[in-house]
Amino acid sequence: LMDMGGVQIQQVAVDDSDGNSNSISISSINSASDSDGTAMTSDNGPQAVVQAQAAKKQPIMHTFWEPVPGGCCGADEIGHEQLLTAWRNAWQSYGWETKLLTMADATSHPLFDEMSHLFDDKSISEYDKRCFYRWLAMATLEDGGWMSDYDLFPLNFPAEESYELIEQNGQGRFTSYAYIAPALVYASNSEWDRVVKLLMEGIGPFEGHLSDMYV
Repeated sequence: LMDMGGVQIQQVAVDDSDGNSNSISISSINSASDSDGTAMTSDNGPQAVVQAQAAKKQPIMHTFWEPVPGGCCGADEIGHEQLLTAWRNAWQSYGWETKLLTMADATSHPLFDEMSHLFDDKSISEYDKRCFYRWLAMATLEDGGWMSDYDLFPLNFPAEESYELIEQNGQGRFTSYAYIAPALVYASNSEWDRVVKLLMEGIGPFEGHLSDMYV
């Protein structure tokens, strides 16, 4: 996987028959791992069979975007829209369906008002507020699912490989496949909701520039 936003995601090259390293396989990624090299997951995720996996539905990769007035992160609104188009094309080329979540999804979560009030006396940018709101948006999805940053593109992650990864992480446990930044995450609905509450617990006592990466 490639993260174009400057976040380093551990990558392992795969050699072809000629010995040339020319591709990246998600099955070789050891990012967000603990001391024994296993993927970082929560301890108490649900064990129920995920409906999307059981029915072999086309997996959906979600991302969240809401324009920041005046632009952000070195690009104006047009630049971000172009990046979103490239993100859609990249994931769809590997057989994924893509879905864009927005503030309309985040505000539909019952904890939205409570979360937004937590920012009242904090040092936080409009962009970083949106980074928190994406967690609420994902927690509104009945079946949970995958989320990636929209500047993270697959280099070799066919959609069908997602089912094996879901089985490996315990059929729904919150699992991050990136270190520090939550650039690629999978979880069930209840796990997304659980992590939302953990984030909110961490906002209050946090000092300094507030970011979902730090909380």
